[in-house]
Amino acid sequence: MCLGVIGRIIEVWDDGGVPMSSVETDGGVEPICLLYTPDARPGDAVLVQHDFVVSVLEPEQADGANALRREIGL
Repeated sequence: MCLGVIGRIIEVWDDGGVPMSSVETDGGVEPICLLYTPDARPGDAVLVQHDFVVSVLEPEQADGANALRREIGL
């Protein structure tokens, strides 16, 4: 089972027709593909799995997920 990572988009760009982004997580900033969520924008909280943004989160969803992660020590 793979757990997703919560992050925040810093910037977006087009890489030869593939929408890409820089996403900041607890582990740093990584290039992440937006192919599944091309409407995601800087400032959006997102769920990342296998280097793809799979969902744009509402602020309360991201806050709740981050609170749970802190509670269980992640």
